[in-house]
Amino acid sequence: MKTKSLIFSVVIVVLGAIVFNACKKDVSPSYPSAPVVVPVGNYPAGLGSTPGTPVCKTFVLPYNIELVGEISSAAFKATDFNKETQNIENYIINPKSTSVEIGSGSLVQVYIKFRNKSSQPTTFIIPGGLMFCPHDTSCQTGITVQPDTITISGNDTTSCHIRTYCTNVHKHVPNSTKYTMLGTTLHTDLWNLVDILSKKKKLSQGSQVQSIIWNITDHGGMTEQDRTYLNNLP
Repeated sequence: MKTKSLIFSVVIVVLGAIVFNACKKDVSPSYPSAPVVVPVGNYPAGLGSTPGTPVCKTFVLPYNIELVGEISSAAFKATDFNKETQNIENYIINPKSTSVEIGSGSLVQVYIKFRNKSSQPTTFIIPGGLMFCPHDTSCQTGITVQPDTITISGNDTTSCHIRTYCTNVHKHVPNSTKYTMLGTTLHTDLWNLVDILSKKKKLSQGSQVQSIIWNITDHGGMTEQDRTYLNNLP
């Protein structure tokens, strides 16, 4: 009798352990075993002279970081584009104080104010490939090409000047229009350009990158010469 009771007790303990482990497995978080593949493709909408909105992957700010007000562009004194330097020669810096300047483009320059709602400093990344779409559709859409880091103190607000590149050669340089932050590009060639430049040193203003972007968006695609130039950057 004692032997049967002992066997029964052992069975109960084993069953209990199995159920407990099964419950633990149910509540444990699951993690992907492989990186998620970005579904890039030939999406011409909103690029060059093609109407529509560029196809992008949603960009999400940290939970405690929020946009304050609207995203605006710079107001230019002159809209003459210098083809040699690929720069706008004169522009009026937004009168609001700018505490952070990032990016290396010249034609589409946007101003964003970020607020940190938490009491702790927060560092986050503005990714390469992030696109900004103008409310005035006659103006150029902007894209960042390299990631940049922004740090905001706890319970603080930072104004950010982002220098982006143009994706519509025949449209107007923005002059005090409003912008929407779309997300990161899913266009194949633009995504490849951003991927290459993410491994390079920070670009200086006036590089050949703007012309390469126009080849992609307005002139049929990235050439082998373009790809060689990008790969040979330090």
